[in-house]
Amino acid sequence: MGAGASVGEAAAPFETAEAALAAGKTQEEIDHWVASNGAGGEKPAVAAAPAEAAPAEAAAAEAAPADPMMLLMQLQGVLAQPDGLQKVLGHPSVVEARKTTPVVDEFCTAVEAAGPMAALGFLGRPDAMAALTSILPGVMADIEAEGGETAPAEGKTAPAEGMQRAVWLWNEEITAETIDEIQLSQKYPGLNGKALLMQKGELSEEDREKVNTMLQRVCFMWMQDQVQLEPSSRFIIPEELQKRVPWLWDVKTTAEVLGEEEGLSSPDVASGLDGRALVMQEGEISDGDREKVNGMLGRVSFMWMQDLCQAS
Repeated sequence: MGAGASVGEAAAPFETAEAALAAGKTQEEIDHWVASNGAGGEKPAVAAAPAEAAPAEAAAAEAAPADPMMLLMQLQGVLAQPDGLQKVLGHPSVVEARKTTPVVDEFCTAVEAAGPMAALGFLGRPDAMAALTSILPGVMADIEAEGGETAPAEGKTAPAEGMQRAVWLWNEEITAETIDEIQLSQKYPGLNGKALLMQKGELSEEDREKVNTMLQRVCFMWMQDQVQLEPSSRFIIPEELQKRVPWLWDVKTTAEVLGEEEGLSSPDVASGLDGRALVMQEGEISDGDREKVNGMLGRVSFMWMQDLCQAS
């Protein structure tokens, strides 16, 4: 499998396919190795699944959230505990994974340097999430069994500072309370924030428009919340998702974006301002132009949250 295995090898380089994925191998490489080494009636170990999971492993698998984003949010709950970071990084599985899996070491180093919020910056990286989902549920289960606080369940995680308007994290209760405030024509139970962002649910056209208008406003306010935090406390934006984050725009990018915006009195209404200044309502901009600029920022912020949902 890649450089780690030759076609003629009798022994599998990894015990399971999950272990191979966690080490950075692709499914295509795994399938190729299985096809090349699995003849003769005996399945290679890399393709085999354990016949019966050990009780601890079964419990960890049952507790593991299906959504990578929720896995990292649960991890943040553990890291927020006294000595939580030390417990996670000192766990034997994490110590071993840091030695053998570079992306796990990169993840741990980022969390050590920048704090728990750095974990969310790895959402858009399938290699990282494959490696982390193979070890973190068991690590968190062990910490709980040793007397640590239970990691928050999905939808129960207390929002970190500046994350109350992170729509993609809203559970069904928060979502229902929020959309009740905009007086829709009927109730729409069973939807969470991520579902709203991704346009799910059988909403009427009029109600969908009301919801999207509200979401654009909230997404823009989330951007403002983030800008006001210390840089080390901000949500870590994955590199591939930075294009639609207004506070990261430089003066040139801001001018280009506004140059494409219709209805402004002049394409130079925010001359010399960067995206952070726009988000924070700085600059001498007329009320009419300000309203149009803010509308654009809301749409872009809304699309960014959709991008994040798709990436995770």
